[in-house]
Amino acid sequence: MTNSRLITVFIALNAAEKASLRKFVSSPYHNARADVIELLGFLMDNYRSPETLKKTLAFQAIFPLEEKYDDFKIRQSMTFLLRLIEQFLVIEQVKRKKIDQKIMLAEVYREKNLSKLFQKTVKKAEQLLVAHPLRNVAYYESAFRIQLEHYAAASSEKRVVPLNLQRMNDLLDIRFVAEKLRRACLTIAHKNVFNSEYKIELLNEIEELILQKELLSVPVIAIYFYTYKSLLDDNPIHFKNLKKHLFLHLHLFSRDELRDLFILTINYCIKKINNGEAEFLQESFDLYQSGIAYNVFLQDGYLSRFTYKNIVTIGLKLGEFTIVEKFIHQYKNQLAPKYREGNFSYNLALLYYSRKEYQAAMQLLIQVEYDDVFLNLDSKNMLMKMYFELKEFDALESLLGSMQNNLLRKKAIGYHKKNYKNIIHFTKKLLKLNPFNQAQKNKLRLEIEESQPLTERKWLLEQLDA
Repeated sequence: MTNSRLITVFIALNAAEKASLRKFVSSPYHNARADVIELLGFLMDNYRSPETLKKTLAFQAIFPLEEKYDDFKIRQSMTFLLRLIEQFLVIEQVKRKKIDQKIMLAEVYREKNLSKLFQKTVKKAEQLLVAHPLRNVAYYESAFRIQLEHYAAASSEKRVVPLNLQRMNDLLDIRFVAEKLRRACLTIAHKNVFNSEYKIELLNEIEELILQKELLSVPVIAIYFYTYKSLLDDNPIHFKNLKKHLFLHLHLFSRDELRDLFILTINYCIKKINNGEAEFLQESFDLYQSGIAYNVFLQDGYLSRFTYKNIVTIGLKLGEFTIVEKFIHQYKNQLAPKYREGNFSYNLALLYYSRKEYQAAMQLLIQVEYDDVFLNLDSKNMLMKMYFELKEFDALESLLGSMQNNLLRKKAIGYHKKNYKNIIHFTKKLLKLNPFNQAQKNKLRLEIEESQPLTERKWLLEQLDA
């Protein structure tokens, strides 16, 4: 029973939802089965103790007069309760969307030929939409649906009036273009990390449409257009325009959308950093600081471990030790419990390494087992640098071999795999280098400077010149 869909969904409900569900299930309008009410009561009483969530115990509670256990009956009760919970969740979702409620009600009134009530309701939907603070894709979807109701009402009444076809088509264009660009941005970002191949159609036609209809005057389109162009094109004007529009129109997007936009913008900077353009360190750090200030990085109440690590890494590269140390401790408890200790220890070790407190850093890295593939690779990368700088070459050669074998087993890590291969390759070359052979050193320097991607370029060149 504990692995059933019913229990999975029920446990996911918060306390307020569970209390409302009890009223929902007890209503004769929604449910006429006493066994379903009893089953919900059993779950309410026992969900905190998983060992009691057994079908046999539930059956005894629901059917106390039955002498023999009937698996079919208890499964039927579970099925009916699951259906009711799903209905409840849909209704709760609709209740949160006031504009959608009015649009659906207008549709009902229109279908029942209640013209005055239809006009009153659709007007209220328009008022709610105008008052709504966001101007994202969902806004234009709602605006289109309202115009669709106006069109359907006018058509059904066969009124000799101009129809709102142009307005409908304009809204549909905005909604489609904005959503298509948004999805294209997210797809390109995923492709860059996981080296996956995707075919995204119609983007050239969309770009032509944007220019033809001057759709860059629409903030949601401008932001996603410049994000898309930044991800594909090295022209710095796109990134400049993206930042301008992002900070100008922050208030028009939900927190979830802003998180995606900030991460996409920062990903552009990180790609530039990985290609050796160090000026983007400050750009990305400023974006992270702004995102933290606007509270956009929290998801389900937690800060992503990747965001936490990136802020620390970039801040340390900029020499912002005091800001970073405060951040590591201040935001530790905003990491999800599953990742908290490992990521806290790694980032604290990174701070110690940056201060050349190598023993403290090594002790933290050796004590913690990292399940996350990227954190594991980064941890070994940090150990590698410390072994090299401390001239512990036996330990270094063993670690490099371990890293190389580990990389061979990893597939879905995109350009990160090539980056770590390059780091290992050039570290090995440094070990074999004759420090008195200037021609050999010059050749290696050129290789390091030209290799892409290579996040440890600066460190490798420092060791070459040491």
